Amino acid sequence: MRHQIVLNGFGAADEIEKIVSDLKRQHNVGVMYSSANIADPDEIEDMVDQARAEFGGVDILVNNAGIQHVDPIEEFPVDKWNARGGKLVGIVSRSNLIQALASSRAPAAGAGAESDRKIRLELLDRLGKEDWTDFGGRNIIVSGGIVHLWRLVGSAEEHKALLALAEGVPGVASVSDEMIPGY
Repeated sequence: MRHQIVLNGFGAADEIEKIVSDLKRQHNVGVMYSSANIADPDEIEDMVDQARAEFGGVDILVNNAGIQHVDPIEEFPVDKWNARGGKLVGIVSRSNLIQALASSRAPAAGAGAESDRKIRLELLDRLGKEDWTDFGGRNIIVSGGIVHLWRLVGSAEEHKALLALAEGVPGVASVSDEMIPGY
């Protein structure tokens, strides 16, 4: 099952077009944008109808609407994270969302799926033998021979070594670097 993405929000038209284009190209998924005002139930209904017409339905909904306070993250007051209780409830990036969607797909059947499984298991085995990283299995998705690596990495050396390790596994067609530098 392939997931499609409907984006909604405010922004400059050229920036929105770039995000839509980048998502389509980088992740090979259908992407559409709706400018619906989510404070208006009729516009929400129209957006869902548009998604049904374009993609056949809505399987996963991420509602990230809310009251917004804008500050650089280093200066962001903790009590503004949740206007109803002052609790830090989490930060979700586009990368986290894509990872969740990719990993929620039902496993494919057939020889390709078996090959992907073998690639993932071999990579996990190799990672388990290394003492320079604690890169976890939930951060690796293999699809069509392409290894997707997700996570925050602590150094440029670890980043390069993880890419090299993945590229060295037999059967890997390419590596999609979704890692976020934490250095």
